[in-house]
Amino acid sequence: MKTPRGFYIPFGQAAPARASFAVRVSERPEALAEPLRTLVARIAPELPVNDLRTMPQLIRSRTRLYRLQGPLFIGLGLAAMALTLAGLYSVVSYTASLRTAEFGVRATLGAGQTELMWRAVGDAAIPGLLGALAGLPVGLFLIKGMDRLLFMVDPWSPWVTLGSVLTLAVGTMIASLAPALRASRVDLVTVLKSD
Repeated sequence: MKTPRGFYIPFGQAAPARASFAVRVSERPEALAEPLRTLVARIAPELPVNDLRTMPQLIRSRTRLYRLQGPLFIGLGLAAMALTLAGLYSVVSYTASLRTAEFGVRATLGAGQTELMWRAVGDAAIPGLLGALAGLPVGLFLIKGMDRLLFMVDPWSPWVTLGSVLTLAVGTMIASLAPALRASRVDLVTVLKSD
């Protein structure tokens, strides 16, 4: 994660309109609210002490936006992935149906079912993988604006990038398996009867 740049200004030089202090306690934090108020009132009676919260409460309030937007972005991403895979499935099914005669001839000449299946999967997976790799620079360029929306995730992490490419590659393989299996089970007699 990138460390934000900044510099220290003492309170005496430029006092902020609102200041926060963290107090580490060994007891229940709720029990120390009144003693803290009393202590601050004794040291500086003009300072108001309000909005006392425990650290989990503070973290929950500060990360509320991320917790609300997270499921939305995940849902939209999954919907986009499902639409992409449905489109890929349709294209692979269509191209496999156009090559039915070719697969029938290959099967007759001795090509095994596994060879035909991997040929059909390769025809879909290679362009899909090339598309994922070609989209990688675009994604890295667009991530500049998204990094402030991410919480505790480094958008420049190689694991995030590798995970995205692998998810697309696996999705492409899964979407192309059913049409490839169908194309690999073609029978030349059936192909000749349909032509």
